Amino acid sequence: MGINIYLDLVLMPASLIGSFYLISSRFSSLYSSVCLISGYFCVWSICTYYFSSGDGDSGREYLLMGGAFLLLAITSYFRKRVFSIVVTLCLLGLIGMACGKTFSRTAEDLASELLPGEVSGTIVVVWGWMLRSYLMIHNILWGTIFGKFVRNHGPSSASSGDGAEYSTLD
Repeated sequence: MGINIYLDLVLMPASLIGSFYLISSRFSSLYSSVCLISGYFCVWSICTYYFSSGDGDSGREYLLMGGAFLLLAITSYFRKRVFSIVVTLCLLGLIGMACGKTFSRTAEDLASELLPGEVSGTIVVVWGWMLRSYLMIHNILWGTIFGKFVRNHGPSSASSGDGAEYSTLD
């Protein structure tokens, strides 16, 4: 991931904890929470691309993921329900492909591709398993967000207060 393996080990779980807190919070709407979350992951993807020098397939994947997060941040900011649903599905597909690529390699092979020459040993194995867990939990996070977009904005949720004024398709 290019920046620092120890920083990654702290930021990966912290970002997911914060994301789940935001989407389960009653203090902000779903759209504003998703806008903040996807904006954060957009910046993270682009910084990871920049600091990893954007080599090979990994560089393109970081840019593609960052672009999808940016698009979701924009559609959530403007409260476009249908577009937010479609982009969330695209993100689920991209993260699913990343899971497939990640789980088809050993932790050492994965680290040698994504962390060229940084560290070796036990920390690499820990980082590899952390990345795998991170991607799986990302699928759960964006699946939960997808479900909330679909479920929380129909005519039956008019009393929920979470985007009820946007109960029709845009």
